[in-house]
Amino acid sequence: MPDVSARSRTVVGWDGRAAARAALGWAVAHAAPGDAIELVQVLDEFDGDDDALTPEQTRERAALFAEAARIAVLRPELVVTGSHVVGDPEQVLLQRAGRGGTIVLGAPRPVWGSHAGLARRLAERQEASVALIHEGYRSGPVLVGVGPGTERTAVLAAAELAERGGTDLVLLRGDGLGRAGVLSATELVAVVRAAHPELHLRVVLSSRPPVDALEEAVDQVSLIVLGPRLRGSGTRESLIERAACALLLLGTDPAGGEQDDVLGDDERPLATVG
Repeated sequence: MPDVSARSRTVVGWDGRAAARAALGWAVAHAAPGDAIELVQVLDEFDGDDDALTPEQTRERAALFAEAARIAVLRPELVVTGSHVVGDPEQVLLQRAGRGGTIVLGAPRPVWGSHAGLARRLAERQEASVALIHEGYRSGPVLVGVGPGTERTAVLAAAELAERGGTDLVLLRGDGLGRAGVLSATELVAVVRAAHPELHLRVVLSSRPPVDALEEAVDQVSLIVLGPRLRGSGTRESLIERAACALLLLGTDPAGGEQDDVLGDDERPLATVG
């Protein structure tokens, strides 16, 4: 997870579908001992009567608790919970993750409708990191796009993910990123080597604008990591819409702050396991 220095908190949006299961698998595969993972099913409305749930919602809730219990047994070193919550999905997920946490969403290919809208809104807020994981996701090289002021944070987060996933790290620098005060490719490699001496990495230099350079690289990697500044609207929108590979959009405080677990009046937990 993006927090490379302390126990991290990850919230997985759950609807019981294959993409949500892929998102959960990604979160678990990249979790470190002591990390907290919460599966959250969000309903817009619910009067507290289980009989009011649709058959699909009932199946989703049962699957949520079953998955939380299964992961807790398989990975006892993790803190795994499942919650069934009423409220606005955007607000619920942000509050459950807390500033510096990570929200993981399963996404269809291409990302469309409510999935795209929710992903965009969460990305714009930058309060938590947001990962979009597709059905059929397979571990592979992690690419990080670097830009002014965000290189060290983004590179270390990507390096941590690559090491935990047992894969390579690719550092991409596109046109317009080589400004004064920006770490050079050599310095970026040194940052990674100091923290992850065994990690295999390579640097790709592109003369194309950042969005074009990233889009050209999506077919060769499994995950793209964007720091807060390089996740600007043009880059973010283009990559979300194309959805050619998984994305991790880092929040402005990925090192973590105080976690806020307080729910609003209309965002009350209905059930929790773990």
